[in-house]
Amino acid sequence: MSDFGFKIGIEGEKQFKNALREINQSFRVLGSEMKLVSSEFDKNDKSIQAITARNNQLNKEIDAQKEKVSTLEKALSNAAASFGENDRRTLSWQTQLNNANAELNNMERELKESQEEVKRLNREKLDKLVGGLKQAGEIAGKTLVAGLKAAAAAMAAIGAGAVATGKWIKDSLNVYADYEDSMKQVQATMGLTGVEGEEAFKKLSEAAKEAGASTRFSASESADALNYLALAGYDAEQAIDALPGVLTLAAAGGMDLAKASDLVTDSMAALGLEISDMDSYMDMMARTSQKSNTDVQQLGEGILVAGATMKNAGQELDTLNVMLGVLANRGIKGSEGGTKLRNVIMSLTSPTSAAAKELDSLGISVTDSSGNIREMNEIFEDLNEKLGGLSESDKMNALSNIFNKQDLAAVNALLSGTGDEMNNLYNELANAEGAALQMSETME
Repeated sequence: MSDFGFKIGIEGEKQFKNALREINQSFRVLGSEMKLVSSEFDKNDKSIQAITARNNQLNKEIDAQKEKVSTLEKALSNAAASFGENDRRTLSWQTQLNNANAELNNMERELKESQEEVKRLNREKLDKLVGGLKQAGEIAGKTLVAGLKAAAAAMAAIGAGAVATGKWIKDSLNVYADYEDSMKQVQATMGLTGVEGEEAFKKLSEAAKEAGASTRFSASESADALNYLALAGYDAEQAIDALPGVLTLAAAGGMDLAKASDLVTDSMAALGLEISDMDSYMDMMARTSQKSNTDVQQLGEGILVAGATMKNAGQELDTLNVMLGVLANRGIKGSEGGTKLRNVIMSLTSPTSAAAKELDSLGISVTDSSGNIREMNEIFEDLNEKLGGLSESDKMNALSNIFNKQDLAAVNALLSGTGDEMNNLYNELANAEGAALQMSETME
């Protein structure tokens, strides 16, 4: 989409309309691509492959819809500033924005439901596999029991030392059997078949064994972590790359692998992060939990809720961690902290007419001269400064005009944390490299 700069009025109206025409044209192309994808499968095909193909295309449409919403938000702001809030052009943009947001919500809900269906289908495959393994194990177990009885009799004749050795051998065999079962689950979840599948399976096995030798987790537990990543839709290469980060987070946060895997995959997806970003992401989470009144799991839960909103507002990852850390220091943490932060950001980036008027009267600009949303810590510093000269009553009235009343406790928490507290936490995050690994080693 074009960069509109700071143009307003009629000229801005034309630019926004041209941009929307371009976006709508891209939707027509995306629609034809979706038809092509759908034609490759039967209309009633509910296989993992079919759903995943449709989801990939739906993701593209969601990105385009987000661009449309962003354009409409700027168009609405331009019209309100140029023609007034009650002008027919402003009201028309508002209607289009409402409809676009509703469509975006529908698309995101459809994608979430489809992703849940993929997870459900993967679990069904695992259940069938585990059932087959149990049945095979029962058959093999009968033969194994006979062999163990004979071995036990021989060891009894030799002495106690041999019995201890026999127990070690038996335990080792059990551990290896657990590892084998876990790796077979990974193979089934990823659908690894053929020559390429065998090659990928070997690499996954090596990764699990290496993790078992170098971390607090066994090879079997590492294989379980690979399976959780597979359930989240990661392929073999992605799962291998993500495994160290998941194990580190689980150790640092004292979490089970299922929870750590979900937290990593879901929060990184919300933030639009790549696997190459995982180390710095883990380090920031670890350092924030060390320097504020929260733990890694609570921080991750907050990121899951607020991450996408902060990303859409153009905020950096360190700002997200800093603001959640400040809220946690006042007892607002976990998913509650994420919800409050999300609401506060939305009140500033998509203000009501009353909120926009109050911000204007205070002389506070949420965007810079290019129309981009400013850093949230800077906005709160400005807000603190402008409110400082008001009486307590006027201050509360001003905040009530800008933010939802149920979020005022969080707003005041962030206001009280501006300055030294936020700056110190920013400095800590700037030097957080290696924090997650150090924290995980301390927990071992």
